[in-house]
Amino acid sequence: MLDRLAFAVLVPALAWGQAENPRWKPAVTLQTGLSSTFQMTLGGTFGEGPAWFHRATIDFPDVLRKGDGLVLQGWLTRDLPSTRQDWTLGLAYRPRVWAKGKHVVASSFGWQRWLFPSVLSGANDHLVASNVTYRTKWKLPIQVSADNWVLVSSPLRRGNATYIQAGTQHTLWKAGSKRVVLKHGPATTYSYHFYDRSGWRVLRYTGSLLFETRYWTVEGSLRQQDAIAARVPNNRYWCFQLTRRM
Repeated sequence: MLDRLAFAVLVPALAWGQAENPRWKPAVTLQTGLSSTFQMTLGGTFGEGPAWFHRATIDFPDVLRKGDGLVLQGWLTRDLPSTRQDWTLGLAYRPRVWAKGKHVVASSFGWQRWLFPSVLSGANDHLVASNVTYRTKWKLPIQVSADNWVLVSSPLRRGNATYIQAGTQHTLWKAGSKRVVLKHGPATTYSYHFYDRSGWRVLRYTGSLLFETRYWTVEGSLRQQDAIAARVPNNRYWCFQLTRRM
C-alpha cells in the first residue's frame, strides 16, 4: 500500500518540479541511508539493525501567501535482518511567522500517519503535529526547535510527546558551492501518556559531518543517548545518508 501511495504522490510531484513555469514549483528533497537501528524520540530501539531508510519531502511554496508553504513528507525504515518496515506520512502547512534582522521564527502544523508494527504491540496512529523553530546568528548560527505530536487515534494509549533540540554549525572548508560542515547539539524528549510513557525520557547529543554541493549532501552522524526514564537504553546511534535536492 505504501509503495503505491508513494508512487502516486511522488512521481507527479517530481514531474511538476521539473516543469518550466508551474504555478507552485515545489522543492523536492530525496534521502536514503543506513542507520544502526530504528529509534524513536521516546528512546526505544526496534529491530536488530542495521536499518535502511528513505525519506521524501515536497515543499510547495507561496500556497496562500508569499513566504508560506505546504509540505508533504514520507519516511520508511526497513530492518535488514527481519525485513520489517515502519513508516510515516505527513502533510503540514508552514506559515510565514516572523523575521527581523538576524532573528527568524518559523512554524508548521499538520497531520501525520504512523504505522510502526515494530513498536510495542503495533502502532497504527493518526497525529496532530506542530513545530516551532528559532534561528539566529551570534558568531555561529544557532537553531532551537520544538516538535510536538498529539495522538488522536491509536491502539496504544493516547497523549502527547515533545522533542526539543538545539544546535550550531561550523564551516570547516569551502570552495565555490562545495563545503564541509560540522553540526552538533543536544536534544531531549518529554512525554505525557504517549504510548503510556510519561516524564522526561532521554538526553542526547549529536555530531554530524557533512559534505555539501549545490544539489547533493553526504552526511555521517553519531548520537549519544543517555536515559532519564527507567527501562530506556543508553546507546550510541549512528547514521549515514545521501541527500539529493531538486
